[in-house]
Amino acid sequence: VLRHAFTTLALHRLWLRVLSDNGRAIRSYESCGFVYEGTQRESCLIDGMWLDDHFYGLLDREFFATESES
Repeated sequence: VLRHAFTTLALHRLWLRVLSDNGRAIRSYESCGFVYEGTQRESCLIDGMWLDDHFYGLLDREFFATESES
């Protein structure tokens, strides 16, 4: 999916947000090369508990650098 975004669609940047308590997703995104960019504190109320949103981004040059290493 990332290769398609950066080659076929010629996108420069992808970003995502993930709830701070979703460790499995965070590890997955980081393993794909996404870089932590910041936190929006207590942005989601779920089951009576306020959770933070974490924001991640990936630039085309970062993706292609990791592609050339493999």
